[in-house]
Amino acid sequence: MYHQFVKKAEDGGKIKLFVTEKQFEMQLKILKFLGYKTITFNDLIKIGLENRFDKKYIILTVDDGYKDNYEILFPMLKKYNMKAVIFLVSDLKYNKWTMESDNEKKFMLMSDNEVREMQESGHIEFGGHTLSHISFLKASDEEAEKEIFEDKKITEKRLGKELNIFAYPYGHRKEETKEMVKKAGYKFAVSTDTGSGIFTEDLYDIRRTAIDKTSVFDFLRKISPGYAQYKAKKYKNKRG
Repeated sequence: MYHQFVKKAEDGGKIKLFVTEKQFEMQLKILKFLGYKTITFNDLIKIGLENRFDKKYIILTVDDGYKDNYEILFPMLKKYNMKAVIFLVSDLKYNKWTMESDNEKKFMLMSDNEVREMQESGHIEFGGHTLSHISFLKASDEEAEKEIFEDKKITEKRLGKELNIFAYPYGHRKEETKEMVKKAGYKFAVSTDTGSGIFTEDLYDIRRTAIDKTSVFDFLRKISPGYAQYKAKKYKNKRG
C-alpha cells in the first residue's frame, strides 16, 4: 500500500506517507528480479480467485490519487511494464485529510485528464475512496451511504467505466459499511494493515501492507509468502 511518491525525502509531508522515486524504482526491480507479476483487481476477476499457487501475483495499491502518482508512479510503471490500482477521492482538489496536522503542506490530487490518460494506458485500474476521505467510524449511516454511492457515481462518470474495488479511508469500517459497499456494486474492498491475512476469507476486508518508510530488507520481508497471515495473527492476538 502506497500513498505518495517524491523525488527526494524533503519533498514529502510531515506524515511521511511516501516513498522516494529511487526507493520505488528499486522495489520494482526487486519484484521483477523475483519473478512477480503485477496485476489489478480486474485482472483478478478474469484469472479467478482460487488455486493460483503456481503464480507469483502481486497487487500494488495506491491511496488518494495524488498528482505525484501521475508524475512519478505512472512513468515508472510504464518503464518496467507493471500495473497498479489507485483509489481516488472524488470531491477534493488536495489532501484535506492530512491538513489537520500542523504546518502540513497541500498536496494536489490528479486532474481528470491525467486520470483518463493513466486509465487508457492499461497500467492503472482505479477504485473508489469516498467523496471526502471520511472516517466511517465517525460518520452517520446516511453520511456513509452518500460518501460511498455518490463517489462511485462521480468516478464512474469521470472514467466512463464501472468500478469494482473500494478502499476504506484510514482503513476504518464497520459491518454496516461493508454491506453498503456490497450494495453499491463493488466486488472487492480493501482496508489498511488490519483485516484477514487470507485474501479470499473476506473480499470486503482485504488486508494490505504499508510500504512507506520501508528499507530494502523490510520490503523483501513484506512481500514474502506468509507475511500478511503472520501480521494478521499478531494483530488479532494483540486485540485479545
